[in-house]
Amino acid sequence: MRSIKTIIKILLLLGVSGALVSCGDDNSGSSIGLEKKTIGDVSISIPQSWPLVSKDSEGIPKPSSGDIVLIASSQESRNNVANNVVVLKNPISKDTSDSQYFRSIWIGTAGGFDSYRETDSGDIAFFDDAVSKYSVFRARYNENTPLLQYFQTARVCNGNGYVITMTVDPEIEDMTRYKRLASTFECQKS
Repeated sequence: MRSIKTIIKILLLLGVSGALVSCGDDNSGSSIGLEKKTIGDVSISIPQSWPLVSKDSEGIPKPSSGDIVLIASSQESRNNVANNVVVLKNPISKDTSDSQYFRSIWIGTAGGFDSYRETDSGDIAFFDDAVSKYSVFRARYNENTPLLQYFQTARVCNGNGYVITMTVDPEIEDMTRYKRLASTFECQKS
């Protein structure tokens, strides 16, 4: 569960920085060219305008378990929010489905915020035909931080669980583009 708190801290740092990662160059979520990033045994497509952020960058917390696989953030911000994506990898010890893994991390996510309200959830079909669950929620890390909107899903690939979390401007109501972006996450054959 500490890994979820690390994700929350990273997303908060990136989401309100205004200097970091948008699903579109205007932070509106408009569809623009995507670029596939392959990291070890997984890949995800992100907007070409979202530069990668080093997990060793100043201010990025280290997970207590697992590893940060990818951080990318829009260079544009609106309302002091830069849309971004973080992928966290955790080894898992038992056979579990994508949906089961999502449910296990979702419990930790809901408990990791001072204020939390789920606004949407359901199934997500990935480009490689896998199916998992997703959640869209609005949350505040603590009373001193802004209320932000998040899109989160999870996958299991080759004995590892991956949590894909995006911070999205709270004024964006249609999350279709972000669900589509998350659905590009694929397991590479080992």
